[in-house]
Amino acid sequence: MTIFRWALTAIVIGSLCIAAAMLWPEVPDPRAGWTDQKSADYLNASQEIHARSHDLAGAMDHATGDPLHVHSPTESIADPRLAALDLERAREHSAKLQAELEAARRIPPGWHLLLGLLGALLTVVGVVIALTTRVRM
Repeated sequence: MTIFRWALTAIVIGSLCIAAAMLWPEVPDPRAGWTDQKSADYLNASQEIHARSHDLAGAMDHATGDPLHVHSPTESIADPRLAALDLERAREHSAKLQAELEAARRIPPGWHLLLGLLGALLTVVGVVIALTTRVRM
């Protein structure tokens, strides 16, 4: 009968390990990889892309001689090639920040996976031992 109690104990401990692995937060600090400064940089990069795309459109309108395009007094007329390079740099910077954001969002495999596997192993072993000892009785 003591083997059966050990089997029940293994089942209970295994079940608790599985529950703890599933319920415990997978990422202890979700802000650890992504700071407020990076959030502000990401927002600024998006705004930079927007501004550079307008600069490129204005430069293209000026270069093609669009008669409907009216220059405002504060508008600077840029070379379309330089405006395209500025836009490409802004996109590269935004892509770099986007990659950092995705990396911060990824959940690293941790102890919760090992705890879940240990719990599953204990539960299976406990069930097998319990069934084999009950059949013999």
